Amino acid sequence: MLLALLFSVITLVLFAPVAFTEQAQLPRDIAWGITPAANEHGGARTSFTYEARGGETIHDAVWITNHGAEVLKLRVYGADGTTTASGDLTLQGSDEPSTSVGAWVQPETSNITVAPGETETLHFTVTVPENIAPGDHMGGIVTSLFSAETAAVALDQRIATRMIVSASEGATVSADIRNVDLGVSTAWNPFAPVNTTIRLDIANTGNTLIRNEVAVTSNSVVSIADTQRIQESDELLPEEHQPVEMLVPVWPRFTQAVEIQLTPVSTSGVVGEVVHESVTVVAIPWGQIAVLVLIGAAVSWYLVHHRRVKRDRQTASVLQ
Repeated sequence: MLLALLFSVITLVLFAPVAFTEQAQLPRDIAWGITPAANEHGGARTSFTYEARGGETIHDAVWITNHGAEVLKLRVYGADGTTTASGDLTLQGSDEPSTSVGAWVQPETSNITVAPGETETLHFTVTVPENIAPGDHMGGIVTSLFSAETAAVALDQRIATRMIVSASEGATVSADIRNVDLGVSTAWNPFAPVNTTIRLDIANTGNTLIRNEVAVTSNSVVSIADTQRIQESDELLPEEHQPVEMLVPVWPRFTQAVEIQLTPVSTSGVVGEVVHESVTVVAIPWGQIAVLVLIGAAVSWYLVHHRRVKRDRQTASVLQ
């Protein structure tokens, strides 16, 4: 039996830029969009955000607009949020069971038909469990168009809008630095610092969705100010980790301390405890050593040559 090869094109509307997985060629006349409906929860929302209590049932709606020329028959369901290996936020696939927000979402219908140029309103509920854990819980409302092009190839295009359900009581904002790794270039230029690649993992040890500011500082020997690089990471879910890579110039001085500072900030603006870590960069100043060797060789040649000339002059004076 021929196994079907499934290509999935996923568009996630998540505050951040649109994210894609593997892409297959889709019909150009098929296009749609979804956005939170204007109601008592807000009039110009880009995603669903709720401050919830345990046992509460939230009623909301989403607008689904058909921008194409064909009638659309879409599946609608909830999905949990997750983090990719590269640290990007995304939603679980349709074949993965939801245990959090995706399981709490219940659309009024699991299938909807939208005519070309029309917008349909789809109502849904979010049933918050009585024992909801403190912090942020992320998922989304997913609309999916599945079509079998051939017996061997199927297309599954999904467009989703993010949803965050927050239980602020007991929420914590914290992060940690893990798995620090250094890559140091060879220091051939005696008059310039070497590029040092610092790789590390940021672990969200709290229970809220956070962004992190990573600052790396190395002491400079040619100016009063230190050399500092600052980088902001993407959003990170609780109990997830995210790789970060930074390029920092370090003056080669055999060994040198580099300070890493991590500042976690929740999406609501709460700043967590700042984390500090010091690492030692080993950078042998080959260029400076070569310059010193050349200077030493030049001085030695000069001294030997000067003594030889002086001796020759003394010898000539005696002979006269």
